[in-house]
Amino acid sequence: MPYFFREVIADKKGFPLNDFILDHLQAMDWSWTIFTLIYSCVLLTLVTNYKNPLVIAQGMATYSIVTWLRMLTIYLFTLEAPKDLIFLKDPFLSFIVYPDYFVKDLFFSGHISSMVVFVLIEPNRRLCWIKVGATVAVSVLILVQHIHYTLDVVAAPFFTYAVYRVIRSVKMPPTN
Repeated sequence: MPYFFREVIADKKGFPLNDFILDHLQAMDWSWTIFTLIYSCVLLTLVTNYKNPLVIAQGMATYSIVTWLRMLTIYLFTLEAPKDLIFLKDPFLSFIVYPDYFVKDLFFSGHISSMVVFVLIEPNRRLCWIKVGATVAVSVLILVQHIHYTLDVVAAPFFTYAVYRVIRSVKMPPTN
């Protein structure tokens, strides 16, 4: 992915969107809160489902295909960064995956897609609702930070759910 962002998308001309909701939100930096919620859901998913390989496999398959789908939509619908964007500082991936201050990975939101994957694969109803709450919070904070357009955040669950349904429809061979 670093090659894709750095060599294919970085210099590609995008277009800005008019976003009524972002126009009414004052941009504020919520990076640490956003990543605390995201990484907490990652850990919660791994700790509570490590003995359930089907759940983990469905999550990884969904995430992988969503990532490829995002690369396609980012290429086909390249957007310029929202006005007043405050760069999201990921304490881990900023050093590994993304070039410095890369902001064109917009349509659709990978952060929200990841959170939706955690919700969809969670078999425990109570934990599922906790993850729904975290997903809503991350969605709002991403908008407040002007990291994504509203369209990016709203579209992510739909794309992710569609991929998840395809993954769930694949028949797994029986294990002995």
